[in-house]
Amino acid sequence: SNSFKTAVVVNGMTDLFEWAKERDGIEKEVYEECIPNYKIERERALKERSAIFWADRLSKKSSLLIITGSQDELVNPEHSRRMAKELKKIKMCVRYLVAQLNY
Repeated sequence: SNSFKTAVVVNGMTDLFEWAKERDGIEKEVYEECIPNYKIERERALKERSAIFWADRLSKKSSLLIITGSQDELVNPEHSRRMAKELKKIKMCVRYLVAQLNY
């Protein structure tokens, strides 16, 4: 949308194919339960819901701040890094920050 000047995303998964590989049981427990016709249309459904595959369709009139935690255990920080890289390729205004948290 061109309605937003800036958006902020924190630790978002951007590739549901990769997230399924990283998270045991996510397909059965979440994808199959939440995505209509998942078993029949898996490829299409995951691609439609994975921003990494349609980064070029995001508004270039908006800027994006992507923040990820270096130790995030739910979503691999690599998702955010790859998304930022894709957005920079298409010349979108993007800032990528990695929060270094010490527990």
